[in-house]
This record gives sequence, C-alpha cells and structure tokens, in this order.
Amino acid sequence: MGDRPISNSIIAYISYGVSKQELSSLAYESIYSTIDAVAMDISQINESFFNSLESLAMVPYFRSAENSLEDKTKWLTEISSGLSMFKNMIYVDITGHTIAEDGSIRDDSKETYFMASRTGKRGLLDPTEIDGEISMIYSVPVYGYDRYVCGVIAGIVDGYQPTKVVENLYVGNGNNPFLINMSSGVVIADVAYDNVKRKANVVKNTTGQMHDYLIDACKGSRNAGELYFEGMGDMFIAYRPVGGSCHWAVVVYAPQADFLGGLNIILKVVAITVVICLVISALVGIIITSKSIKPLRIVDNAFSEIATDRKSVV
Repeated sequence: MGDRPISNSIIAYISYGVSKQELSSLAYESIYSTIDAVAMDISQINESFFNSLESLAMVPYFRSAENSLEDKTKWLTEISSGLSMFKNMIYVDITGHTIAEDGSIRDDSKETYFMASRTGKRGLLDPTEIDGEISMIYSVPVYGYDRYVCGVIAGIVDGYQPTKVVENLYVGNGNNPFLINMSSGVVIADVAYDNVKRKANVVKNTTGQMHDYLIDACKGSRNAGELYFEGMGDMFIAYRPVGGSCHWAVVVYAPQADFLGGLNIILKVVAITVVICLVISALVGIIITSKSIKPLRIVDNAFSEIATDRKSVV
C-alpha cells in the first residue's frame, strides 16, 4: 500500500514538469504577442509623424531660399494650429537656428534630431523637457531646388505619446511593457511616468540577470528568458527592438506566478495529498501489523502456559 502514494507522487511530478513546460511555452507566446503589438503600434505612430512632416518638406515654400526663417516659422505655426497631432512645428535653417515660441533665436545645431536630418535622415529627440513640458521632436530634411539639404522641418509632440501605447497593453496580471533607448538605456515610455521625466537609466541602475538581459535588448536582440528579481521572485522577461526610424526597444517582465500560479497550487495539493496518504498508509500498516501479531501472541502465551503446566506436573 505504501508503494502506491510514492508511485502516484512520481507521476504527479512528471505531469507537473510537462504541464509547466507547456504553460511556459504559452506564456512566452503571450509575452511575445504583447511586445510585437507594442512595436507595431509605436512604429505606426512614428511613421504617421514622419510622413506628415515629409509631405510638408516637399512644399515649394519651404524649399525656396527666398523665404526667410521667420516667414517659414510663421507659416508652420499656422499649419500646426490645425493639426492636433503636433503641439507645434518649427523650421530650422541649415546652420541649426530656429525661432522659439517666445520669438527668440535658439541654436539647435547640437540637438540629435537636427544633426540627423541635417545629413538627410529622419531625426528623433527622445522625451525631454522643452519650454517646461516633456516633449518629443520628429524631424525630416528639407531639400532645396539644388537637391541639397537647405533646412529641417520638425514637429513637437507630447512626450507622453509612447507611454499611452504601453499603458494599454500588458501581460499576466497587469504587467505593462516599457521602452528604452538602445543607445543610452534611458526610459522612453513607462506607466511609471516619472522614470521618463527624470530620464531614468534602467541599464545602469540594474544588476545581475536583469542587467544582462537589458544589455542584450540594447544590442537589438529579440529574446525571452527567466530570471529571479529581488522582491518579486521568479519572472519571465522578453524584449525586442521597435524597428523603423527609432532606436528603441520594448521590454516586459512578469511574475511566473501570473502564468503558473494555478499549476503551483495543484502541485502543492498533490504534495500534501501524498504526505497524507503516506501517513495514513503508515498508520494502517501499524494497525494491521498490530492485529496480525495479536493472535500470534495469544498462541505464544498458550504454548507458554502449557509448557509451564508440564513442568509443574513433572
């Protein structure tokens, strides 16, 4: 009888291992599906901004050297007032000068968005404080009639835009993805928006397995794995580059219990059941053994009495 609980426990643990593998596979599918959705949504949003700016960059008014920086800025301001997607739009001349909202001349020649578009590429300034607000800048080159870059058109958007995407998608029991810049490790989007405001660097501020995974994410890898996170226990993690015209990666991690919690409960129930069965089997064995030995003791006592009587007769 004692062998049956043991054999059942072996079967239970084997079944647990198989079930865990299957559930882990389903968990990874769910996580990959989420980060792929984030990457697609972010890419589409970025493309819509860039496409709108590139359409304006083809307008002859902006390509002409006869129109001043002030005139181009004024016209862009009027256009942006009718486009809800942009907070404002600016024109930057080939030297990197633009006109700020207060009318002053601002030098943006060292800004990453300008340096990219100055060389004929799309430019993007990650969420940063501009005129007291967290904003992002998308930019495209403007080509003059001589086919050389003559300026840059840039659109300023709400820096909360990427966070709107990640806060609407989650894995497990409400674990939202976040975005990081693959060059710097700085947070681009996070439901904990303070991380975006203060430009938190999650790569520099993490250690151990999490740090290793984030380093891999910054290399542009698409990967998933498991890790132990202090205070949160065993976790699943997955990441991938957003792609397109940005140098961002989307990362998400979630407690394994969100996916395997039910299975772990079943395992605990099985373990407890096995222990109870073993205890009951031991008690039953003791009772049966006791009852089996009792008749033998009676016979033994009877033989002892007969032997004693014979000795008395002699």
